[in-house]
Amino acid sequence: MSYPERPVPPPLEGNDQLITAVITAGFVVALIVLLIVRDSLPAADRWWIWVAASGTALGMFGLAYVPYLKRSRERTAERRRAAREAAGYHSATDITATDVTATDVTATDVTNAPPR
Repeated sequence: MSYPERPVPPPLEGNDQLITAVITAGFVVALIVLLIVRDSLPAADRWWIWVAASGTALGMFGLAYVPYLKRSRERTAERRRAAREAAGYHSATDITATDVTATDVTATDVTNAPPR
């Protein structure tokens, strides 16, 4: 017995800049604390200072790069959408119930459907 397929839920979107800022702030706090206590750290454990410094630097880069990445993805999606519309392609969500009747769908249509 096969069960009907449930629709795939939309992906959850997070605020990428906020996430990057919070993580970067954590690295900044760690760097400040490690710099304050660096004299009490054993020489073998001072590499943690460089971990915090690297995390801070990469976080700063991320704060600058995330907006660029999001704008680039939006431009690419818009270009793809425009190209599909120009080619006459319509997604399955564009078809309404009145466009297709039960007699239009055959068993081969169902079995030859592309995987999701």
